[in-house]
Amino acid sequence: MFIIEFGPVGVFFLTFYLADFLIASLALGTATFVALIASKLVNKRVPWFAIFSGSVTILSALVTFLFTAPWILIIKDSVYYFLFAFMLGFSLWKRRSVLKTFFGHVFLIEEKGWRMLEKRWFVFFLFAGFSNELVRMFLTLDQWVLYKQLVLVVFLSFGLYQFRVSVKYRRPEADKWGLRKSISK
Repeated sequence: MFIIEFGPVGVFFLTFYLADFLIASLALGTATFVALIASKLVNKRVPWFAIFSGSVTILSALVTFLFTAPWILIIKDSVYYFLFAFMLGFSLWKRRSVLKTFFGHVFLIEEKGWRMLEKRWFVFFLFAGFSNELVRMFLTLDQWVLYKQLVLVVFLSFGLYQFRVSVKYRRPEADKWGLRKSISK
């Protein structure tokens, strides 16, 4: 499962260091497509969140390669981060959990937990979007790739830390991590 989720970005980094940014973007798009197919074969389903983010990644990687414009893939990250921050902010304002919509088939936690996660991820995505734009404007392409590696580590660390919320606010029928005991298809 971990390889399906993070394999494409690993392929991007490896290809970048072996070739260049444009070839790496094409490899990213291809690896993302393969990961979506692998997800369908392994899990018997592809969550619509993965379909959305995978489609955006494939399209922006292809356009980056075809137009030899690395900035497209880089700006895609900013747009992606700000889009999710906006969705989470709107969700908080309207009191309708978008995270529950995306991940309710996996996690079984109380509404207070969903709201706390939305607030945290809202701030995280805002920070990621602004920092990506600063790096894009003031650093080189090679430095952006290093930044992207750092963001991946921070993203994983932050995401794992959020399990504290799912543990604390899990519903009685959830397992000890706040996960559904049988994930609905």
